[in-house]
Amino acid sequence: MINAAIKEILESVPGVGVVSDYIRWAENWNTIIDRISSGGIVNTWMISRIATESRRRNRKELMHTFQIIGMYELNDENESEKTFQSLIDSVMTELDEYQTLNGTVETIHADWGKLAGFDGLQIDNIEVRKIGGRLVHYASCRLPVLEIIE
Repeated sequence: MINAAIKEILESVPGVGVVSDYIRWAENWNTIIDRISSGGIVNTWMISRIATESRRRNRKELMHTFQIIGMYELNDENESEKTFQSLIDSVMTELDEYQTLNGTVETIHADWGKLAGFDGLQIDNIEVRKIGGRLVHYASCRLPVLEIIE
């Protein structure tokens, strides 16, 4: 449910391409290139929960960490790095606009757990990788999500 809420928000960002609410991987990337491409180029964002911490106060709280991976095909002539950096900024801004993920969770700000003090989307790494014989800009991000279980 949380993955779907994040996916819906990311899909509203212009130019974001194909959004999956799970991590797409393949032994041979050529077999799925068409499923992670938009407009003839690799342009995808994928979402997966990678950790959950739990505590009980007056209520049960779950602090999830979601990994969000973005990929955008490299094309130096088209200055693709500028496009990708702009997409990352747009994704960050859009998530900040929906701090409860459309009412799905309490907040995307961590005041406890491994990401305590972090506010919204965190960009851990931006680099170039080779996927299915294509060079792509690759970003690995984390999003803290506080879920309250009544």
